[in-house]
Amino acid sequence: MKIGHLFWQPTPDMDYSHHERLRETEELVQMCEQLGFWGVSFGENHFSNYGYSPNPLMLAVGLGRRTERLNIATGVAVLPYWNPIRFAEDAATADLLLNGRLELGVGRGYQQLEYDGFGLPYDERQERFTEALDIVLQAWTRPEIQVNGKYYQVPRAINVLPKPMTKPYPRMYVAAFHEDSLKFAASTDFKVFGVSQPVAGAAKRDHEIYLAERRRLGRDGDFFTVAMNRQVYVVDSATPSKIEEARESVMRRGLTQYRLGEALRQGNICYHAGKVKPAPLESEPDPEIFAKAAVFGSPDMVIEQLRALRDDIGVEELNVMTDHGGLSFEESRRSVELLGKEVIPALRGDDAAQA
Repeated sequence: MKIGHLFWQPTPDMDYSHHERLRETEELVQMCEQLGFWGVSFGENHFSNYGYSPNPLMLAVGLGRRTERLNIATGVAVLPYWNPIRFAEDAATADLLLNGRLELGVGRGYQQLEYDGFGLPYDERQERFTEALDIVLQAWTRPEIQVNGKYYQVPRAINVLPKPMTKPYPRMYVAAFHEDSLKFAASTDFKVFGVSQPVAGAAKRDHEIYLAERRRLGRDGDFFTVAMNRQVYVVDSATPSKIEEARESVMRRGLTQYRLGEALRQGNICYHAGKVKPAPLESEPDPEIFAKAAVFGSPDMVIEQLRALRDDIGVEELNVMTDHGGLSFEESRRSVELLGKEVIPALRGDDAAQA
């Protein structure tokens, strides 16, 4: 199992310094490099305390160049928010500056507030994404392009420069957690970051949907990866009181982040000067759900939980989110440290024994 870290600076407290938040992220990225994580990825979010991460490419280059080994990814860049020509230029430049370590996750986005903020119709997100992606791929692989699309036009033939270091273009992936997104992913030859729920059989079901659509389209190859993002909180002690504190923490922060995300998805929010109040929602899950979905506890407990995800669900890649829901930097830092020093070596030991 490959262990990475997803960053998008979730910061429910709007009074917390953005500059300090980025400094903390930089320190955690460098720790991931030193402690044997496989990679780091940077999300894209706008206009609210859900997360301070408006430009994942800038973060990928700015923080990725402070490392030498990590896989550096966007997770994900929301293409409808970008001019596709400019995205092609910026991503190619990032690939060059990172010496081919860039992996581009791309998506259509889901937050009504963000679409409103960019003056874009929310119901056009899939069409805009598909058209923008096609233009980006053309820009990387052709000496000249012209575009006369529904949403984007390039009336005069241009050569989009620079071209990426990685040929024909940087490694790409799309997240696919629902049937429509799985079918779209099947129409590409990108890596598929699939399966969002830690439920036995979910990976097999989603993989079958993907493969069936590949066959229907007459496409060869299988690029499906059983991958997940998970809130992970590692603590020093396995005493009952410490584990109960950790459980309460992941439930509280999981519910806060869920309320923020769902409010932004629906566009029905209490919003002032960038702050979204994480108010209770109708029919929201019981907080216990967030404890069941999270990975938490002492290093030994976390090792066993990750082994279960690997062996029972088939997870191949896991992006941990140690700062999920606004966990303090000190606690997040300790989680990263324990993951790198105790958890990841144990999982690698499993791989070595199996080999």
